[in-house]
Amino acid sequence: MYTSKLVDIFYRLSKSQLRGLRKFVQSPYHNKREDVIALFELLYKTPLENRMVLRKEKAFIKVFGKKKYSSDQMDYTMSFLFKVVEQFLVYENATEDKTKVQIALMEEYRKLGLSKHFQQSLSVAEQYQEKSMVRDIDYHEKSFQIELEQYQFLSPKQRDAPKNLQELSSKLDLRILSQKLMDACRLLAHQAVAKQQYNFGLLNALLLYIEKEPDVLAHPSIALYYYYYQAVVEEDGEGYFQKYKIAFLESTDAFAEKELQGLYILAVNYCIKSINVGKDEYQLELFDFYNVGLQLRILLDENEILSQFTFNNITKLGLRLDKIDWTEEFIEKYKKFVEPQ
Repeated sequence: MYTSKLVDIFYRLSKSQLRGLRKFVQSPYHNKREDVIALFELLYKTPLENRMVLRKEKAFIKVFGKKKYSSDQMDYTMSFLFKVVEQFLVYENATEDKTKVQIALMEEYRKLGLSKHFQQSLSVAEQYQEKSMVRDIDYHEKSFQIELEQYQFLSPKQRDAPKNLQELSSKLDLRILSQKLMDACRLLAHQAVAKQQYNFGLLNALLLYIEKEPDVLAHPSIALYYYYYQAVVEEDGEGYFQKYKIAFLESTDAFAEKELQGLYILAVNYCIKSINVGKDEYQLELFDFYNVGLQLRILLDENEILSQFTFNNITKLGLRLDKIDWTEEFIEKYKKFVEPQ
């Protein structure tokens, strides 16, 4: 049992997730089976380090009491609990973003023909978008979905009635541009490592569009990926990299943590690659990005751990650049964050 998919996923959940799952399992709407609740409680009260003791025979007694042991029945209960856990994860994912919740409500109110309710959710969704500092790819996706729901709400009305077609088209452009450029940077990065050639599809057409419509570079999720792509593919890409650096430093609040970290890694890898081909001036660029990464805490993982590899690289680079005082301060400040060996 301790090697089952259920046990594997259960002990990957955080404490807050387990507390939420407990309420979820106990809700009659999501689960009406007492054996499922009993099995959950057994797992909930069994520490991770003791999970090896979770044998089906012993668990059966805890769940079903004096009832005659049945491996099939235990498997059914485990299967039911596993499905409830999956439903919880889907529910948690669907409700953690307030804007996406309002978009989902817009869809349901539209289907029910509730105009007033639809307009209220539309207003709330637009307010969330306006107040958010984030302007990443997910932001453009949500902006497009809001316009799409509004169009679908308006489309059954009279043919000549005003519709949001231009807004819908413009939001779609931003969504496609940002997503495709990010994908292109991802392909470039893997192409360099795996020595594999990729078909970039519509990318060239989009690059021509950006040349004709440079105003789209006002959007950081488009500008950064565009500048990085050009810095890599152009023979003299240093100018584009400087634009990338400026745009990155000016828009660190515009991205969620995961995407910001991805953009940061692109910059660091570009600097390292440039140094490896003899462009020593990029040592200072790399130092600057290490400094920024420390300030933004991008270099620390979710457990506030700095890898020994990164710690050593930063130390060596600081000494190589003769930044003795800075390096001493760095070592003293961050040695407590280094992963134990």
